[in-house]
Amino acid sequence: MRKSAHIVVLILALTSCVSAQQEMELTDTTKLRAYIQFMYYPEQWQPERDTINYVLEGGPDIWYNGYDGLKLGVQLAGGLADRHHVFNAFLWAHTGIGQYGLPDGSDRYGFMPLSFSGDYRTSLHSYWRNSTVRLAVRALDGLYGGKVGLTKGNRKGDITFGLWFKAMYRPERNGLPYLLDRQHWDMGRWNNSFAATLEYQYSYGTGTGELDMVLRSSNLGSDHDYHYIRTTAINRTELWMLKLHSRVFLQLGYGTDWASESMLYLDRASPEEMADSRLTGSAGIFPSQWAEYGVVQNHFHHGGGLNLRGYSGYLAPEQRGDEILMAHSGVHGAAVNLELEFDRLLGSDKWPMRKYLRLNTYFFADAGIISINASDAAPAFAMPRADAGVGVAFTVRQWGPITRLHPITLRFDMPLFVSRPAALQPGPWQFRWVLGVARAF
Repeated sequence: MRKSAHIVVLILALTSCVSAQQEMELTDTTKLRAYIQFMYYPEQWQPERDTINYVLEGGPDIWYNGYDGLKLGVQLAGGLADRHHVFNAFLWAHTGIGQYGLPDGSDRYGFMPLSFSGDYRTSLHSYWRNSTVRLAVRALDGLYGGKVGLTKGNRKGDITFGLWFKAMYRPERNGLPYLLDRQHWDMGRWNNSFAATLEYQYSYGTGTGELDMVLRSSNLGSDHDYHYIRTTAINRTELWMLKLHSRVFLQLGYGTDWASESMLYLDRASPEEMADSRLTGSAGIFPSQWAEYGVVQNHFHHGGGLNLRGYSGYLAPEQRGDEILMAHSGVHGAAVNLELEFDRLLGSDKWPMRKYLRLNTYFFADAGIISINASDAAPAFAMPRADAGVGVAFTVRQWGPITRLHPITLRFDMPLFVSRPAALQPGPWQFRWVLGVARAF
């Protein structure tokens, strides 16, 4: 797996430097322009405006996690018009400097000496209108895997269909120290799946929305058996100086052997989804203790799942007959999430650092229900739960010269109300806080 992944990344880098005259139907003036810069001014490269030159961009990349320690690396990125042979490739060497939070019995020298990740996409418009092939590979944070897909848009550009195959494997040997959530990953087992997706974007009155549908099934050498259909509808509506964000989520699942990392979670995104973020792909930036589940709420949240942030890290036990079942994860579920932004009333949308750091303040409310029984039985649901509070989100738009990242959102949410508090807490109204990554909507 590791050898083949290295070969794929090498192929992506080489193909990105090759002229694609016939495929892209470019003029004879097409050129290759390569330059190295240190990311001080990322806005200098605007590939969507450069339709003549294939542009390569590179620079250093520094990162950290609790097992690899300080990571020193490089990034190479390229593309033409943000459509043809667009790729990003990262390679890091690990020093082990600054390790912390390792579980008992870990081999402190057993970390991966090198890691890499890469993604590639190119338009197939000449062969099939509005279609794109996509590929991603990784050997990063103790997780080996890849993803390949084909997407097809309609003429209007508001509907996109996709077909995907994904494979993941986390080895038992030294896989645990990397994990942020060390309770929910089936190590030493392949998690392979096929998915069909539909994305629809629309507008209405004073707002915009998007509808996403996913049909996913484990197959092709997977050590698991699970299947689900998931629908998410997100709307953003302007209300004078306020903005209302709403999310409706529904999932129906079935299977006899679900992968723990791919299940639906009451409070946050699944471990599989968190593995895709550089901040949460491994412990270190956030301590693993914050992501543990227990008998009271914890302090870490990642946007996703049913997104009931007031129950972050809570096992949500319920008694059914002589059994005590945990409602923090399941295979079926539904939720409604609301956020009402009021930062424009405070004038924070005009503060001088908004080019680099965006600030949003909001009231929020979440309500949802999740299955509590075996995944291959008729659905039985836990009691409905809800929360409400106030929060603030900081979106870092530019990261300066050290590392090149997409914008990342950090949140500080205070779920002051929960409808079903933990038994060890005095009541539904109480000061609680979570530090979150990403917004689910």
